[in-house]
Amino acid sequence: MDFCFVHHAVRRIMLDAAQSIGDDPDRISFTATVRIIRRKLLQRQLFPPG
Repeated sequence: MDFCFVHHAVRRIMLDAAQSIGDDPDRISFTATVRIIRRKLLQRQLFPPG
């Protein structure tokens, strides 16, 4: 159940990002988006590395 929520949240971030630059959301990589989110969370130290 949690996976569905996270997947939807990532897709929403992708949609918002695409709309902010006037691009098609299908042109944004899901995997790259997850990596960016993870990197940002680790920089803020909200989650321990691992």
